[in-house]
Amino acid sequence: MTRAQDVLDTPAIRAHTARVQALQEKERDAEARRAYVVAAIGDELIATKAALDRTSDKTAWMRWLTDHIDVQRSAAENYMRVARLRKNYQAFGIFARVPSSALYVIAELSDPLLQKLAADPRLPSPKTGAPTRIDQMSARDLLVALEILRGRKKQPKLPKGSRDQLAQAAIGALRGCRPLLEAVNQGTGKLDPANKRELLAVEDELREVGLHWKAWVTPQKGRRLA
Repeated sequence: MTRAQDVLDTPAIRAHTARVQALQEKERDAEARRAYVVAAIGDELIATKAALDRTSDKTAWMRWLTDHIDVQRSAAENYMRVARLRKNYQAFGIFARVPSSALYVIAELSDPLLQKLAADPRLPSPKTGAPTRIDQMSARDLLVALEILRGRKKQPKLPKGSRDQLAQAAIGALRGCRPLLEAVNQGTGKLDPANKRELLAVEDELREVGLHWKAWVTPQKGRRLA
């Protein structure tokens, strides 16, 4: 282990990490409560606009926003989009836990993109490329990931030879082995004892590398597995 890793793995730093992570969870809960309030405001705005649009006064909606509730039109549109998002998508509980700036961007997504995100609320991390739940990303990373989803930015390429690039290659290779192992399991005839022993030995070797890999850090605790 490097000196920096030793410092980050001390009991005092681990305790700080745990406290910050717990507070971050509280922050996400607070964001969710605020999102539901925003949606409720949006419901009222939608109802008020519908009522005013039925009158002959075509300036009534803008005058009401400016003179009575002091809300800019762009903000009102954000609130109303969030209200529609809550009404139309059961995944709103996850959407609500993201920072407000990202929530407004999500509410602007097209229906096909929203349906995709509602079915699987994960996006590739701009830093690692790994699928990450949107409510676990930082505001900055999530906004970049949403721009990539909308086709306005390209997924950044991982630095050649970086751990993340190598990890993605390893993930692809290991997943590519699964169909082969399933075929072995479903094949006919008996498995030669020597092949069985070697398969189990390879599995143990991979597990040994994973458990003692110096680059491995659990996302939740900030601690190495071994």
